[in-house]
Amino acid sequence: MQPKLIPRIERDYDGANPTGRGVSKLLSILIADITATHQKQLTQVVEAFQEMLQTEYKDYATVYSFIDGVVLVIVKNAMVLSILNRLLAKYKTDLQQKFPDFKIDSIKLKLG
Repeated sequence: MQPKLIPRIERDYDGANPTGRGVSKLLSILIADITATHQKQLTQVVEAFQEMLQTEYKDYATVYSFIDGVVLVIVKNAMVLSILNRLLAKYKTDLQQKFPDFKIDSIKLKLG
């Protein structure tokens, strides 16, 4: 996402208006851009984990969120929960390799 740019003042500007820019105006644009980029990356982690789930588990497990390094997965079936519990270490290392910038502490499975 490209940030909204504030138009430049011409090089040989000789007018009555001040040429300075307010920091609050620049910071709000910068923070909005950083937030949008970060949110996009978080959704990429969720989508990547959803793709990692094998085709037979996609119908029974849904990635709910990724907050503070914890991926929360809602599982509809107790048997699938048991199977996914055995595969958690593999999924965690795969996610860490795919997204080295993010700190992935754990993957939590909830029956629901």
